[in-house]
Amino acid sequence: MYLTLFCDYDPCPTTVQDIKVAKMKEKLIKRFENLMNTAEYQFPDVDFTELVYRPSPWSKGKKSESDDAVITRHVPLPSQVYSSPSMPRAYRDAKDTEIILRMGEANDALQAIRTEIGYKSYVYRAQIRPYKGKNRRTRGWDNIKRSDRELKFHQKAYTTALAALRILGASAEVLAQYKDITKEDLRTVTAVSEPNARGQSKEKLAWFWSLDVAGDSDGSEHLEERE
Repeated sequence: MYLTLFCDYDPCPTTVQDIKVAKMKEKLIKRFENLMNTAEYQFPDVDFTELVYRPSPWSKGKKSESDDAVITRHVPLPSQVYSSPSMPRAYRDAKDTEIILRMGEANDALQAIRTEIGYKSYVYRAQIRPYKGKNRRTRGWDNIKRSDRELKFHQKAYTTALAALRILGASAEVLAQYKDITKEDLRTVTAVSEPNARGQSKEKLAWFWSLDVAGDSDGSEHLEERE
């Protein structure tokens, strides 16, 4: 896990944009400092300055961005640090707690992914298909683009959680529950937007639709809008 702030790089930012980014950076750094203070209190025998961190997945493909546009701080969770016998046992045993937290993180991401797919399916059905004129469909396509960005964010969060579970050595039962998400899994499906539509029973849903995720998305704003 990384505390990360990505800002769209603007070569000519306005004063208002500069102030906004500066405040976001300040808030992020303060969060990190508070977290490290808590970690040092919980694990007084750990020298956090000596920890060797695993490579950050967020750093890939970011070479074109300004250095000032990205802030990344390593969070010293067991999944992010190369373990060694010299580490205090209490810190090494913390991986069991992180497994539980990562499962919750994965569940939250899957719930959000299902909600966004449902919302996209609704937009196609209600805001795009009924209209032929370009102007009438513009709003729908704008909503699709925003939803695609949300999907990418939640997929990245899920992928990060799954990678951590594998590094932590989660049980086979846990790993069998969480699978890799493919591009095909994220497509909109008629069975979601129109459950009673003709032929939808033959449509194959992605594996996560049948997963019993705590706090199911039945009550989400997007899915309620479809009903």
